[in-house]
Amino acid sequence: MKLTIERAAVSDLDEILRLNHLLFQNDLRFDETLNMGWTNSKKGRKYFLKRLKSRDECVFIAKVDKKAIGYIAGLLLKNQYYRLKLNYA
Repeated sequence: MKLTIERAAVSDLDEILRLNHLLFQNDLRFDETLNMGWTNSKKGRKYFLKRLKSRDECVFIAKVDKKAIGYIAGLLLKNQYYRLKLNYA
């Protein structure tokens, strides 16, 4: 088995949507407010496409033997007004 973690590409979108839907199915038992139709909706696809194409946002995908098994999506934000500004080394 070969594990790889790489920056996701637009070509990974369908796998990311599949994984996100599985996540929602799992988390529904903890959060009944999840919209189970969101992942494959226009808004859901747009959400992930934006992160896949942006310079300030990113998605990484984990694969075992080229099969997608997980992902993480993130973005850069300016300090939010409701958070304390901390200095880091």
